Amino acid sequence: MSAAPADAEAVGQHTHQLRHVARGGAINLVGAAVASLGGFALVALVAAQFDAHVAGQYFSLTSVFLILLAVSALGTDTGLARFVPRYGAEGRPEAIAATIRVARVPVLWASLAVAVVVTATADVLAPALGLDGSRGATALRLVALLAPVATLSDFVLAATRGFGQMRPTVVADRIARTLLQPLGAVAVAVLAGGLVALAWSWALPYAVSGALGTLALVRVLRHRDVPRHVDPAVLTEVRREFWAFTWPRSISRVCQIALQRVDIVVVAALLSPTHAAAYTVATRFVPVGQIGGAAIQQALQPRIAHMLALHQHDDAERVFRTATAWSVLTTWPVYCGVAVASGVYLSIFGDEYVTTQTVTTVVVMAVAMMGSVAAGALDTMLLMAGRSTTSLVNAGSALVVDVVLCLVLVPAWGITGAAAAWAASVVLRNALGFVQVRRALGMTPGSAQLLRAAGANVACFAVPGLAAVLAGAPALVLLGVLALGGTTYLLLLRRWRRELSLDLVLHALRRRPAVTAADTVADAPEVATASSGRKP
Repeated sequence: MSAAPADAEAVGQHTHQLRHVARGGAINLVGAAVASLGGFALVALVAAQFDAHVAGQYFSLTSVFLILLAVSALGTDTGLARFVPRYGAEGRPEAIAATIRVARVPVLWASLAVAVVVTATADVLAPALGLDGSRGATALRLVALLAPVATLSDFVLAATRGFGQMRPTVVADRIARTLLQPLGAVAVAVLAGGLVALAWSWALPYAVSGALGTLALVRVLRHRDVPRHVDPAVLTEVRREFWAFTWPRSISRVCQIALQRVDIVVVAALLSPTHAAAYTVATRFVPVGQIGGAAIQQALQPRIAHMLALHQHDDAERVFRTATAWSVLTTWPVYCGVAVASGVYLSIFGDEYVTTQTVTTVVVMAVAMMGSVAAGALDTMLLMAGRSTTSLVNAGSALVVDVVLCLVLVPAWGITGAAAAWAASVVLRNALGFVQVRRALGMTPGSAQLLRAAGANVACFAVPGLAAVLAGAPALVLLGVLALGGTTYLLLLRRWRRELSLDLVLHALRRRPAVTAADTVADAPEVATASSGRKP
């Protein structure tokens, strides 16, 4: 007789968590859209306003900057995303305060150490990274000196996300910083500046996002009544637990960022900055396509951490599967469209970028990303389950494969070799993650929702677009076919809104989620902390 109420309660918890993911994902989606489109505009501006050699050095330099940030962060973004929700679910506000404290000091020291080392060795590092002469070394020193500022910005915003607060990241990082960077590039172009000035325009906006993020974190800590003083015993306990999980993640994070950026640096070093510019242009659509998936994944982290902490594995699997389908719904239209219209896409940056190698690179990257998205947020599941060492092994293995294949394939195949190497590393990482999540958690991303989402994209974009390309249709006709496919796609989503749980997204946007005993300090910003002190 208790089976029906139990089932109803399980469905209720599943729906409750999905609504939070939908709401947080929708908030993140706005910021992610601005960030990705701003990044796309930045690449387009630099490619159009500066010669390919300077543009290639700039793209190599910014890639190095992001790798430096990953080194300095020590994996604390994921550590905060896991432990702040966990301690909230356990009703331990003092442990939350301890978590922020034990994470902050090592990050500051690490960022200063990175800045000193890179500044001291810039003359040696610059030529190896494809940066020319004294200006290249000066630009490298500049971004190294500003790395601590950017690291602080990322840290405070990661802390606010641990509380389920997505808006500070959206406003400070996704909107303010991302819009300031292309504006800075425009100013440099107008003033006829060079690589050093471009480096300034890239790095300084992090100071703005850092200031805004710090103010937001102070407000969150006050609102959540997080204590300022922590018992030394609690501090010791949290330090041991936090860093036992986070230190493998720090290395894994470096591997992850390097996996995203090292191919640009390798192309610049083995071929030329001009080739690096072409490769960057050909791959710029990848983060644009990730707009929806990244927004959903960032909202997913604290919810999964909360559910696993309370041993709600069935609910976690349902949320994982639905979130995977949602990611496919939001990302595959971009990847399908860019793959079939690769020539049109590349022409945005200039006709000189439309070559056989760049077109092939676009198609390889698009197909690889479609497979990666369909595999789901496997790394998030491993990390929120506390398996940071497993994540490290996966990321390290993928990075080794990427670098080794780049060194072998780039001299022979050019930038297409870099794309093939990156695709192989993505396939390896997802294959490892799939097996590990299934064995450790008994979960897989596969579902009827995923099949519907993938099938709708293939039917609406891939098949008609490919047919138009094979028929030799001109660019305008091809774009018209894709636009018609987009209309059909939206109609399908409307018809399947219940089967795909899209009605929960609309519900989450229209109404404030009610505060329940399951809510914790990781709730959305509009939700007050439950009287029990628990948080998701």
